[in-house]
Amino acid sequence: MSSIKIQNLETIAPSAIDSDYYALAFTNDGDTNKVVFEDAVAQANANNGCLCVKKVSFTIDAADVLDLNVTPQYFLGPLGADRYPDFIDVTLEFANGSTAYDTNIDAEIKHFGATNPIFENTTILGTNGGFAKMTRPAPTSSAGDFSTNTGVYIWSPTGAPATGDYDIIVHATYVEVDVS
Repeated sequence: MSSIKIQNLETIAPSAIDSDYYALAFTNDGDTNKVVFEDAVAQANANNGCLCVKKVSFTIDAADVLDLNVTPQYFLGPLGADRYPDFIDVTLEFANGSTAYDTNIDAEIKHFGATNPIFENTTILGTNGGFAKMTRPAPTSSAGDFSTNTGVYIWSPTGAPATGDYDIIVHATYVEVDVS
């Protein structure tokens, strides 16, 4: 097996690694191959059965919050055939405002086409600044419909919120589940 001497490596932030970077893959015979970094990570995760935690953040402008009943806000697109997000946590951040929403302050997180929510909270849109956690519905045989290859959205099921002016930032963590 041959050896490789590496010197003077440049230090970069992990967030700077993109498809312009490559990884070296070594075979059992000592051969070296160049692999796109993102592909190498994806294959390593697949080989190790990784359920990697992912995060998505999405800002809903105050004007759009006032229409949450008629215009749900999608914050995660379809993950592909036989895949769905299994949410760990959903937190709402209320920013850039001074007046809490009143009237119709319920919110739900749902898969497109689902009957039941994944997360819900009956007063969360009335939060006056700061952060608030969404809660999972009580366990039942139909709670939290999970659908593969569909988007996920937040909406107000009881009607349009009134008078508030906060932007809402949805912070969600999830694992991607493959049911194939």
